[in-house]
Amino acid sequence: MDFLVTCLHKLAARYCLKTALDVGCGVGLFSDRLNALGLNVKAVDARVDNIMEAQQRYPHIPFSVHDVEQEDILGLGQFDFVLCFGLLYHLESPFLAIRHLRALTAGILLIESMIAPCRSPGAVLIDEGHLEDQSIHYVAFVPSEAGYVKMLYRSGFSGVYKPHDLPDHSHFRESLTSRRQRTILACTDLSLSSLAYDLVPEPSTPDPWRKKGGTQLQRLTHFLGKPFGDKLLTLKRIMDRREPPS
Repeated sequence: MDFLVTCLHKLAARYCLKTALDVGCGVGLFSDRLNALGLNVKAVDARVDNIMEAQQRYPHIPFSVHDVEQEDILGLGQFDFVLCFGLLYHLESPFLAIRHLRALTAGILLIESMIAPCRSPGAVLIDEGHLEDQSIHYVAFVPSEAGYVKMLYRSGFSGVYKPHDLPDHSHFRESLTSRRQRTILACTDLSLSSLAYDLVPEPSTPDPWRKKGGTQLQRLTHFLGKPFGDKLLTLKRIMDRREPPS
C-alpha cells in the first residue's frame, strides 16, 4: 500500500490521471485507496462474494463482477490508470488477460505478480489450493518476469518499466534460500524514465530445444565422421597448436 500511494502521487501529478480501474479488486482495499487519492474509481472481481463484501465496505465505489479472461470486461471502456495487483499469477490464460488489460488502459497499467524463477520468457503451470483467494479454476500459469515483459510488449504497449525501488518485503528480494518471488511492472505508451523507473527491453526467446554444448557435439560428430588419415592430421594440428614455443 505504501508503494502504491508513493507511486500514484508521482504518476497522477505528472500525467493528470483522473479515472482508475482496479482489476481483481478482492474486497476493495486498494480501490478505496485509489478513491482517497482523488481518482474516479471502478473496481471488478470474478468472485461474487468479494464484490458483495467490497460493496458493503465501500458503498461509494461502483463494484461489479467481471472476469479479466472474458471479453465482456472490455465493455467497461478505457481508464487513465489500471491497477492489477495480485491477480495474474492465479489465471489459466495470463496472456489473454494482459491483452484485455491493454485494451482497458488509456494511460498506465501497473501490475504486481508472483513470477516463475527463470530468466527466459516462459511460464510454469501449477496447482492452486481450493481457497477463496486463489484461482477460480484452481490451476494457473505463472509467467517469469521476462515472460510478462514479452507479453506486455506483444499486447501493444510501447514501454514496459520496472521501478527502481520495489516494496520492502522479502518476496521482492533474493535470499540465500529463495529466488525473488514477485515483481511490479508499469506499462504505458508514455515515458516514465524520469520518475525512477527503468525501461525494460523486450527479451529475446532462445531456442528451447537447443542443448548446451551443441556446437561442441557437432564438431565432435564431424571429426568422428572423417577418414582415419584425416583424423590423424587433425590431431597433429591440435597438438602443434598446443606445443610451447621453443
